[in-house]
Amino acid sequence: MDSLDINIKEIVDIIIEKIYSTKIELSSIMNAKFHHNTSYKNAPLVCEHGILTLIDLNKIGLRNDSKELLERFDDTESHINGASGVSLAMVGLTDLYEGESEYDPFDFSKVDFTISSNIKAHRNSLHYGNEYISDQSIENDKILSVDVRILEYIDKCKNKEDLIDMYNNLIEIARVIRKNNLDIKLREMSYNNNFSIDVSKLALFKKLEISKLSA
Repeated sequence: MDSLDINIKEIVDIIIEKIYSTKIELSSIMNAKFHHNTSYKNAPLVCEHGILTLIDLNKIGLRNDSKELLERFDDTESHINGASGVSLAMVGLTDLYEGESEYDPFDFSKVDFTISSNIKAHRNSLHYGNEYISDQSIENDKILSVDVRILEYIDKCKNKEDLIDMYNNLIEIARVIRKNNLDIKLREMSYNNNFSIDVSKLALFKKLEISKLSA
């Protein structure tokens, strides 16, 4: 069985212990000015297939959207990247006007992919002043790191079921990187206590389940 049955009251302590047991020296990521966020659930698929447009997600069968829905998504007034683009963010821009909305890619509830600066992307400030659009899917060799902030999530949120899902998907991310021999760093970036995660070690961990007997 590929899981370890565990009482929910022990979850936080065990996850913290497990994450710190994989701690290695922080990898510096160079030439990566773009960020892309996704859920923990979708992050392993992103590592395996890259950051795909809606059209490409449908082509490989990860989505099954109707022609009508794809046409609706292709309205870039409401869906900024449309059906054939990928939304990215850049941090540290100094030319935003006062009060302009800025997307924060460091959301502790999501996975932050750092993307190579070498991809082609154009700025679109309709929704966020720091948003950029790639007009095509981004291959996984352009993903330089997967940054998570689970330790910050533990401090600020109380949903233990979501925490388990995040941790289990973190293990799955490590397994995908290891299985496909990807040159993608996995990093814990909460607060200023940043470190890289030993992917080979994490990939061997058992996933967690809430005990049916837990209160």
